[in-house]
Amino acid sequence: MVAHADTNGSARLHPPGSVAPDWKNCRVGADCEVCYGDDPQVGCIPVRFRGSGPDIGRADYTAAWWARTCERDELPATLARECRRIRDAATSLQAKQSCLADPTSAGCAGVTPGADAVAAAREAVRACLQSSGDSWRCYYKGTGGTLSQGTCRNGAVTESGWDCCTGDPVHDACVTGCKGFYR
Repeated sequence: MVAHADTNGSARLHPPGSVAPDWKNCRVGADCEVCYGDDPQVGCIPVRFRGSGPDIGRADYTAAWWARTCERDELPATLARECRRIRDAATSLQAKQSCLADPTSAGCAGVTPGADAVAAAREAVRACLQSSGDSWRCYYKGTGGTLSQGTCRNGAVTESGWDCCTGDPVHDACVTGCKGFYR
């Protein structure tokens, strides 16, 4: 998971065993706890901290983390609601045709980026990395600083521009903004 730097080292995000008033910061690649609710002694879930990410008060998790977490019996109410939303969204996407899985199927013309556009975006990212080495700027060269199509394996960037869509309904339900690739 990634979270805003201001959240790290707080009651909401800290290494196991860290306590108030001396919350410790999570280190990139280390196990941490993300807590939901006002009491950090309950409602905490283990995570692997991957660094700074979205706005204050938000955290992003991988689809694999959601799949594992949503299988748990006891979840804080916030996570249980999000797991229901993901399950419902995945069920809805599974009932549709994924244009990412089969771009040639009926109704999918022009829905996914073409091979030439994806290849050009990948080349732009490669050239940027070679010349500057600044992966943040190179991968986020889309409109308004959002992801470049070259960042995603298939070129499919979410509506928000911050994640990749894969064609897997569960993954695409987790990242929100992929439903436009389904018909």
